[in-house]
Amino acid sequence: MKVRSYLNLIHRFQSTSSAFPCSRLTNDEIRAHRLRIFTNEYQSQMERICHVEEIEIDVCDPIQSIKLTLKRANLG
Repeated sequence: MKVRSYLNLIHRFQSTSSAFPCSRLTNDEIRAHRLRIFTNEYQSQMERICHVEEIEIDVCDPIQSIKLTLKRANLG
């Protein structure tokens, strides 16, 4: 009984979590859809940013030395 209710819950989540039925889309269509979502969100965030401040951090580790760049956005 618990397994059946768990499977029903998973099926219900999977059916509501996707805007498109997975069986009808190809991998290229799914990638294109995800890219569109990412691009739209990126553009909307960039429109809200009025200034970007970059902070560089040099990490000196015995194993590896790297330079990290932190970008801090000031929203207008």
